[in-house]
Amino acid sequence: MADSPGFTRPVTDEPHSARSPSVAAILSFLVPGLGQGWAGARRRGALVAVPFIAFVALVLVALFSSPDRGSFVGLMLQPTVLLGFFALNLVLLLYRSWAILDADRVARGVNGRLTPRSGVATVVLAVLLLFTVGLHGVVGYVDWNGYDAIGLFPGDAPGGNGPNYGDGIADTAAEPEAAPDEPAESPAASAALNELAASMYPATASDDPTPSPSPTPTPTPGTPYWATDGRLNVLLIGGDAGPGRVGLRTDTMILLTVDLKTARAAMFGFPRNLQNVPLPPKYQSLYKCRCFPDLLNALYRYASSRPDVFPGNGATRGYRALSDTIGYLANVKIDGVVSVDLNGFVKVVTALGGLWINVPYRIYDKAYPKEDGSGTKVLIIEPGYQKLNGSMALAFARTRHQDSDYGRMQRQQLTLLAVRKQLNPCSMLPRLPQLVKIAKDNLWTNIPVSQLPGLIALADRVDTSRISKRTFVPPTINEHITASDVTKIRKAVRDAFKGAAPLPDETAPPNGLFGC
Repeated sequence: MADSPGFTRPVTDEPHSARSPSVAAILSFLVPGLGQGWAGARRRGALVAVPFIAFVALVLVALFSSPDRGSFVGLMLQPTVLLGFFALNLVLLLYRSWAILDADRVARGVNGRLTPRSGVATVVLAVLLLFTVGLHGVVGYVDWNGYDAIGLFPGDAPGGNGPNYGDGIADTAAEPEAAPDEPAESPAASAALNELAASMYPATASDDPTPSPSPTPTPTPGTPYWATDGRLNVLLIGGDAGPGRVGLRTDTMILLTVDLKTARAAMFGFPRNLQNVPLPPKYQSLYKCRCFPDLLNALYRYASSRPDVFPGNGATRGYRALSDTIGYLANVKIDGVVSVDLNGFVKVVTALGGLWINVPYRIYDKAYPKEDGSGTKVLIIEPGYQKLNGSMALAFARTRHQDSDYGRMQRQQLTLLAVRKQLNPCSMLPRLPQLVKIAKDNLWTNIPVSQLPGLIALADRVDTSRISKRTFVPPTINEHITASDVTKIRKAVRDAFKGAAPLPDETAPPNGLFGC
């Protein structure tokens, strides 16, 4: 940088003595204005420091005025806030760069003229400027990827009183006017279904062992739609699509319910092969049994292919029908759906560098399907705490030939908790762009972005080492659902938080969302 013969040194508060430009630049890199004050221009340094002090004060006020860190993080993840922070980060970059250069100039100003800058000082100044650009570049990069990731969450549903399926149709869709064609039934099968319908849906309400869900309370002003019944209920879906399969099959269906008062959480696994699951009132005219006679994991694909019967656009029809049906079966209001393609699960685990999981027993499957659908292979996973790569982690959660669908449901719940353990800022930030791309290609949710502050605050309170885990499997629950089974399922979900919490699981994730 050439010296300027017309440079006038800023007014100082005390007699000036030559100071090191490198030290002044470093000080203003740390705190803008500090270098100017150290070089003798105290008044100038104070003025330069005002924006930085105001920014720090604003951050501290935001942190300490927020009821908890979860709410603060949720607020920071709002699209407008992320965009505003991106712009602010750019302004801070320009401001800090100018403060560094200005500190250097002030320190070199002696008797109204600039002294020459040494080679060492030039290198120090260049390094400081490059480091400043790099630091703010990383912050901007993370911020922009966060904004990109938030695009996964839709806006508020019409009226703002429920999850958003993105189709503009209220979640209280009318019942279909006419039942679609259904597969031909033998007289014996028809009689059996009619008997099932009579047992599940008696003519007199007083004798009905499976009453319909209670009406959803009207939200009070300021209360999130998902908090009206005292619980958060989210349906977690693992979709399996790929070689050898036609369409998407929802082989993993887990109801996650959290008590809002105590932050206790429970997971309930619904087998993919449940049959005759009762349909909610708006779909009951589809079949004589007022149930879905096929396997439960076929409902998504069936509903997606019937726009004349099920409301919604595209894939949302399947998610809506499945969440409505499981919500009706469990007698709860489903507040949101999160669906992940299992191929995306492999990519997430690979991006995280593998998944640490405590394998409870030896896994042996002599006919595990190959990933490309070309045949089968022998799968062996030894017991013990170990790191599995993406393909092996999926195999651990997916194989069923050794035991059954029911054994793998328990392993799926263990896998979910293991993934949760590794999804923390320390592991995610270095891989954020890759994880965002994977999520955009493989994840779907209808939870509105406006609900993130409250949901993240609640998630941070959950003690993940004490999550109750249960699966609705034989012999307790029959594969062919009966009225008695429906009653048992509803009672189990209703009483999820009665009694003492489970003992802590030492292999579970740490409490809260933000530990590393």
